[in-house]
Amino acid sequence: MKENMKVNLDCGYKILKGYVNVDCIANEGIDKIMDLDQYPWDFEDNSVDEIYCDNILEHLDFAKSTKEVHRI
Repeated sequence: MKENMKVNLDCGYKILKGYVNVDCIANEGIDKIMDLDQYPWDFEDNSVDEIYCDNILEHLDFAKSTKEVHRI
């Protein structure tokens, strides 16, 4: 059985164990460097089972980012 993928978007210094920690700047604990203002995001369709995002969506294009959340 495939392991569930969990993503922590724009994590900064809040690194979560068991998540793919995503940020735009390389730092300790960051698993994937990605600019969330660039669409589409670098994830396959339906590849993510859980998304954690704390205080980030209001800083992005709401329509595009929520579409990406739904897509991945």
